[in-house]
Amino acid sequence: MTKEMHGLLTASAAALLLLACGPAAPASAADTIKIGAPFNVTGSLSSTDAPALNGAKLKAKEINDAGGIAGKKLELVVYDTKSDPTVVASVASQLVNQDKVPVALGFTDSDSALALGPIFQQAGIPFLTPGATSPKLPEQVGNDMLLACFGDNVQAAAGADFV
Repeated sequence: MTKEMHGLLTASAAALLLLACGPAAPASAADTIKIGAPFNVTGSLSSTDAPALNGAKLKAKEINDAGGIAGKKLELVVYDTKSDPTVVASVASQLVNQDKVPVALGFTDSDSALALGPIFQQAGIPFLTPGATSPKLPEQVGNDMLLACFGDNVQAAAGADFV
């Protein structure tokens, strides 16, 4: 992950968390904000998702070391979705119904984000993807689907201009 992508992801995730959690009353040190973190840590997509998860873990640690957000510590609820759409859907349901995460981030591919996105959308849970680039994702999933990087259409136009 480039330094620029890391900064964008950090800013996006912090804004997303503040929007999802709203204004917070003073909290004890034991309070946490759970963040769903489904990533394809194994399988065919692990070469991009595993480093993205490591970046998310690092940023959560940095935020926690600096006092958290509104006095609350971040807790990543991590699941390996194994590059399998069936596992992705199952994990989405678990994050929503059992873990009750208020917000999530994950995946560096559009197919996984599309498999999970509608489940989070139906539950009203904002979902930020640091790497999925299909420009159609927000319209396919809904207004709770957020892309941290430029869509394929913007990247293609920039590439064409460069050439």
